[in-house]
Amino acid sequence: MKFTIAASALALAGSALGRTFTVYNACPFTIWPAVFTDLNVGSAVPGIETGWEAPAWSKRTFNVPDNWKAGRIWGRRNCNFSSNPGPNSCLSGGCNGGLRCDSRTGTGVPPASVAEWTLSAGDGQDWYDVSLVDGYNLPMRISNSAGCPVAECA
Repeated sequence: MKFTIAASALALAGSALGRTFTVYNACPFTIWPAVFTDLNVGSAVPGIETGWEAPAWSKRTFNVPDNWKAGRIWGRRNCNFSSNPGPNSCLSGGCNGGLRCDSRTGTGVPPASVAEWTLSAGDGQDWYDVSLVDGYNLPMRISNSAGCPVAECA
């Protein structure tokens, strides 16, 4: 299954070892994607650091466990981690920890458009959405390779 985000594009394909996500920055400027897993809900975490720099039109692929629960991915804008490694190091979407968000408390500072996942939920289904509960900072789109509905906020 593939997921795409307009600020980032996420491709998700199933396999015996998990899924493959691809985050694509479709913006004409650099963003700093961030990944968070609520470890109070599940212990499975993606095979990637919790934050990185994504130049315009770049993509990054990584593995995600089939049982990833309470996963979040969002984009951060206008970041400067050298002078301020804390949650206010970005104009929007910053997190505790700076470039790499803290694995326990790095959920993101509003405003931030957030893609959310729970894979292989209790009913065997995958659940995903684009949430604006934390505000809006970037357009986002989640598409998939299974023909399921697209979630987006442009």
